[in-house]
Amino acid sequence: MRDATSSQFGVVGQLVDAPNFRNKGVALSGITLSSSADIVLSNSPVRAEAAPGAFDSTIGNTAVRRFHQGSDLFLAYVIYKAERDRATNLPRLTSQVRMFRDGKLLYAGDPKPIDPSGQTDLERITASGALRLGPTLGLGQYILQVTIDDRQVDEKNGTATQWIDFEIVK
Repeated sequence: MRDATSSQFGVVGQLVDAPNFRNKGVALSGITLSSSADIVLSNSPVRAEAAPGAFDSTIGNTAVRRFHQGSDLFLAYVIYKAERDRATNLPRLTSQVRMFRDGKLLYAGDPKPIDPSGQTDLERITASGALRLGPTLGLGQYILQVTIDDRQVDEKNGTATQWIDFEIVK
């Protein structure tokens, strides 16, 4: 990597966590965050509307993960290897979102069912949701955690969890 201003070179790296599809049980992709409702899909377990013009290319960028205090935070992810109910041929999944700051739990949403009925590929179930970043939340770093429970299998193989960090700015 080269800094355009100073012309200095450096090295950068990041760990990528990919689901192990050889293991039994449900798997979860990484989480995408945005301040734009464009990533909220039709089967969202949580629905919310963004204010017109809520997306700002410098704040709320999915790579930067910086969001304004009081804005809506939209999330999306993909669920893999969900077992299907024999009677309906559909998975029975729930999603729970938690938010942490400095290792302390600030928010734990109720588990919400995911309705995959309108999806064409039940091997890759897309899901999404939204949270309001209330104006009382302090500025700084946060962790958002998504846990998926597959009600068709035991706890060991039926739970998948992912997390992503983000920052709340003024």
